[in-house]
Amino acid sequence: MNKRQNQCIHCNYSYCIKAGITSQNKQRYQCKKCNKKFIGNYSYRAYHKSTNHNIQQLIKEGVGIRGISRLLEVSKTTVLKKILKIASKVVKPPIPQNITIEIDELKTYTKSKTNERWVVAAYCRETKKVIDYKLGRRMTKTIQCIIDTLLYANPKKIYSDRLNIYPKLIPKHLHSTKRREINHIERKFLDLRTHIKRLGRKSISKAQKDKYTDAILKIYF
Repeated sequence: MNKRQNQCIHCNYSYCIKAGITSQNKQRYQCKKCNKKFIGNYSYRAYHKSTNHNIQQLIKEGVGIRGISRLLEVSKTTVLKKILKIASKVVKPPIPQNITIEIDELKTYTKSKTNERWVVAAYCRETKKVIDYKLGRRMTKTIQCIIDTLLYANPKKIYSDRLNIYPKLIPKHLHSTKRREINHIERKFLDLRTHIKRLGRKSISKAQKDKYTDAILKIYF
């Protein structure tokens, strides 16, 4: 066995043993550490090590699900399953303390344009990153989920637009709706619409389920 076949593709352990032959007459191996089985050379591209990384990069470059399927030569169903699996492994970092936050909403939809969804996102000026987001309808329940999380971080100030829901949820001494104070998060949303095809204003791409949009956002942020 060569080095590639000796190394487990799941845990990278270097000692594996032969474990039979597949129906396509390919040698199967079993890892002595994690006990998982694998094939030295997979014919189907979905099993290649680089597939998950390529999917993440293509998502961030504005390629749709069907486009990823064509470029990587794997089925659309496999791409969607991979996206959900990748997103499930993303670990959300803790929110920093004593920061200045900008919060805004981005409009999208699921299945049809009559079924509106809103991405409510919070941007940290100090780290210049989106620190939290929530996908749902533009209502108090959706926005409250993210506001409650932000208040635990003891923010210095929270800037938002003049949506009438925010004053009900954010303490008056922390809240501000001054003009041009949410430019950073608005710019981030422009990047988001450019980089993720289904969020483009005039795109015909659409998500069939909220869980796919949520998974893509988790990978992107």
